[in-house]
Amino acid sequence: MPEVNKTRYLVQKRNETLIMEIPSDWKITFGYVNPAKAEGGYSRGEGHCLRIYEGKTAKSPLRAVIDSVFSIRDLSIPVAKKIEKEMGESQWTSDSAGNFERHIKVETDHELLVEEIDDDYEFNGQ
Repeated sequence: MPEVNKTRYLVQKRNETLIMEIPSDWKITFGYVNPAKAEGGYSRGEGHCLRIYEGKTAKSPLRAVIDSVFSIRDLSIPVAKKIEKEMGESQWTSDSAGNFERHIKVETDHELLVEEIDDDYEFNGQ
C-alpha cells in the first residue's frame, strides 16, 4: 500500500482532547451540527461538530462526524503562550497617632511558553 501524506490535528472537545491523523487530500469542516440553530441556541462547543470527508470534491463521501468540538488546530502550526507571573507584598506601618500607611511592592515576570506535542506515538489503524 503506498504511503499517504497525513495531517495531524489537535481536536478539543468539552471533556477530552484528541489527536487525529487525517489524509492530507481529505477535507474537514467545522461548524454547527444544525446551522438553523446557530444563533442563540448553543453554548461553547455545544452544537459544533467536525466533519471529515474522503476527498475534496462536493461528492466526497462523509467519513466521520465528531460532535461537541470547540477547537481544532493543525499540529504543524506552532503555538506559544504568554505567561505572566506576579509577585507582590504589602506592608502596613502605623505612627503614634494610629494612622496607617500602606507600602506595596509588585514584580511582574513575563515568559513565553512554546507548546510541545509528543511526536512519539504511532497510529496502527488502516
